[in-house]
Amino acid sequence: MDKKNKTWGPLILSLVIILASTLLAWSVDTSSGKVDVKLVDFIGEDGRVIHGRIYIPKGVTSDNPAPGVVFVHGGDASSDKYSMFSVEFSRRGYVVLSVDQRGQGFSEGPSETPMMVPVYGNTGPEALHYLRTLDIIDLNNVACVGHSMGGAACAYATEKYPDDYSAIVMLGAEPSEGSTSVPRNAATVQGWDDGQLVEGSSILPAFVGVEKIKDIESGKVYGSIAEGTAHVVYFVNTVHNAEYIHPTVISHTLDWIQKTVPAPNPISPSNQVWVWRYIGSTIALGGAIFFMIALGGLLLQTSYFKGLAEPLPEFKGNKGKGWWVSAILTAVIGPATLFYFHNLTAKAPAIWPFARITGIMGWTVLVGVITVVLYFLSRSLGKGLKETTTDNLGLTWKLKLDWKKIGKSLLLSLCIIASTYLLVAIVYNVFQVDLRMWNEGLRLMTLRRVGYAFQYVIPFMLAYLAIAANLHGLLRPKEGKASFGKELLSNILIMSPWYYIWMIWWGPFAYLKTHPAGPPFAGGFMHHWFFAFVPVMLMWTVISTYFYRKTGKVYVGAFLNAFFVCWVILAEQMLASFVLP
Repeated sequence: MDKKNKTWGPLILSLVIILASTLLAWSVDTSSGKVDVKLVDFIGEDGRVIHGRIYIPKGVTSDNPAPGVVFVHGGDASSDKYSMFSVEFSRRGYVVLSVDQRGQGFSEGPSETPMMVPVYGNTGPEALHYLRTLDIIDLNNVACVGHSMGGAACAYATEKYPDDYSAIVMLGAEPSEGSTSVPRNAATVQGWDDGQLVEGSSILPAFVGVEKIKDIESGKVYGSIAEGTAHVVYFVNTVHNAEYIHPTVISHTLDWIQKTVPAPNPISPSNQVWVWRYIGSTIALGGAIFFMIALGGLLLQTSYFKGLAEPLPEFKGNKGKGWWVSAILTAVIGPATLFYFHNLTAKAPAIWPFARITGIMGWTVLVGVITVVLYFLSRSLGKGLKETTTDNLGLTWKLKLDWKKIGKSLLLSLCIIASTYLLVAIVYNVFQVDLRMWNEGLRLMTLRRVGYAFQYVIPFMLAYLAIAANLHGLLRPKEGKASFGKELLSNILIMSPWYYIWMIWWGPFAYLKTHPAGPPFAGGFMHHWFFAFVPVMLMWTVISTYFYRKTGKVYVGAFLNAFFVCWVILAEQMLASFVLP
């Protein structure tokens, strides 16, 4: 590395940002050292390993046991993602066991999907049973809390062990119609798009003993807490996928558990600090993106990789009105096709066993194909791109593929992503905190998931090459003369925010209040997930733009983004049931 030109400052700054923000998240997670957070593994009913996080307040021992809370996350998630509940319960004196459902996070698979009858109750019964084996638990005061599939898991747990709990909260879930028992001191929280809000549904009315949904009073306790017959429904103004980070939902949950399972350290439900953990982990995630960029910049100064650093190619892309037409098409193709293409391709073959991820991969590839088709149509129908070559698109060197440089670009991206993974591993093992923002996060993966990531990554790479060539080769603002900052802003505006257009479902037409499952073309739960695409595409655009400006080619950015996106979306997803015997 040329000592005169090397710049370590950005890399050091990125590490300082990650350390400081992770310390903030850790401090909240542990209530400033008043709670011990431990990673635990235990054996499930079928001999597979179930992973979890256990929060133990200081002073809790076998001689001084505390009330316990089992928390089970929703589908395609992990115990880390739902840390806010563990934080709030543990600072109130409860011992909290938050588990990764089987086949998700660090727990061994297969997972039990919403479309199947669960043999193991979505891990809920196993978690409740394990918690009760701990001698630090007051066995007369145990609660179960879960969101979505996790709420169902808690319902299964209370059915299997009807005498082993004191209260239950089901967030975005409810007892099944075939339930064989009436849950003790049970609460359910229902958002706008939760299925039981459809007029005519019988489950919620039966739950509280009224005739119709409109007869239910939100927050009213039906029955007696003292007798164990209390039931309550809370209606909240939020969507299913945001229920677990909604302060009102968390407040209702804390309030109900404190009423039914008295807290050793009672605190008002409105007094919540978990948001600071999420602020810390969000900043840490941004620091990780900064780390990738800073490390990549340093590596491009080394003697081995410096040959990849080339000037930007001559701009021969879209201009004038053609630029605006192409920019608008690029901006809307992804959001407009997301649901249809995802549903079309969301399968789980053995090579790609995560149906939702396979659907996202299929959508990405089809968007890449459309991008290529539109490029050739533009060349054949107009004069604007007649002189554009693959050199101008950042794909070739003197109209030829330089496989040595492409290989080095792949190696550089691998070095960056591997170094980032090592950094995340160090942070997680020291602080037990992952780097995340809402649904998106950088979390350690099991070796099995790492293997699957490499099986998914090639289609993403190919699609991202086409998408990046269009963005950087044809849509650079000011005919390719814009500064890095202006180009980055332009690219972000093109690639990132337009997925939020689907929020119209929650707008003045209140579509989801009468159609909780969303429009017919938005199946597969993607109407819960489109929110996540905006921050992911923002990070994608930052990485792609930076490395294009550094190398004059699209390869490093496309390869690195493929690894990054596969990491983000594969770390927690449900493993299809047929993958493991």
